[in-house]
Amino acid sequence: MITMDKERELASRISEFFVNGIVLNEFTLRFMESTFGKATAAHLEAVIQDEKNCEKDSLLELIFFPDEMCQVQLEDLLTLERFTDQEPVIQQLEERMNAVEICFPKEVKTVRVDFTRDLAEQLVSRLRICNNPDQELERSVRENLHPEQVGRVLVRIRNADLPKSPHIIRFLCDFFSKMDSDRKDFFQHVDFLMTFTSALNETMDIFNALMERKKACMQAIQKAAAYEKQLARYNMEVMILKGDRNPCINIEEAEKTVEIINRVSFSLFGQSDDSETALQKVDLGECHPGEDLQKVIRLLS
Repeated sequence: MITMDKERELASRISEFFVNGIVLNEFTLRFMESTFGKATAAHLEAVIQDEKNCEKDSLLELIFFPDEMCQVQLEDLLTLERFTDQEPVIQQLEERMNAVEICFPKEVKTVRVDFTRDLAEQLVSRLRICNNPDQELERSVRENLHPEQVGRVLVRIRNADLPKSPHIIRFLCDFFSKMDSDRKDFFQHVDFLMTFTSALNETMDIFNALMERKKACMQAIQKAAAYEKQLARYNMEVMILKGDRNPCINIEEAEKTVEIINRVSFSLFGQSDDSETALQKVDLGECHPGEDLQKVIRLLS
């Protein structure tokens, strides 16, 4: 595809998302209500007309934030053409779009928002059109996943800041070739690895990095369990006087992370560390045979 043709094609596809306006979702409505006190067309109109309102830009950015469904619809074109410059796409959008109608689910009235260059820049930047997935990694995704999963995974890769290190790319390729993509929690594994590998930088020993992350989760679980046990014995005032602080972690999420790390480690490296030793340090409080057995099975599986 000739250079300007591909920019026109991408801008055309993006603009199609707004032909019938934007219907605000529950998340955006809740943000409006918590920030401005009201989530109505009249209030939105007042906000966008007030140049001195410091929340205006944040609200418009949220309204025009592209969701995963939009990104998936663009992914085949993005991976085919591998864009390297977003400026021509921004210019094409400016030429195509003058304004967008904002629709409230329970109101007839709509709000017309001028589509400015700032909005075009923010939108294209959020789409990360130039953050092209590594070609070897893209090939592994396409070869090993179900067709309906490919776009969603490539979007996650595009949205991540993965190091370009060959050993990290190979690690991710191995993950997609060896992990069971039919699992209900497969995308939880993908999301964890996108965040985990984005923070690896030049780390060479990925297995050790996984074990360190697992150790941190286990320690957090231990602290949270100990805090809950103390809280059952003393009231909050006594806890504060004792200097015991709430670790403020989601134990279920931490346990899920340990489960994911174990599964990835066994699948890709054929081993994990001594989970039994780590678990012995975690005081789970009173014994609930059925519940605690399931918890141990989850952490060791």
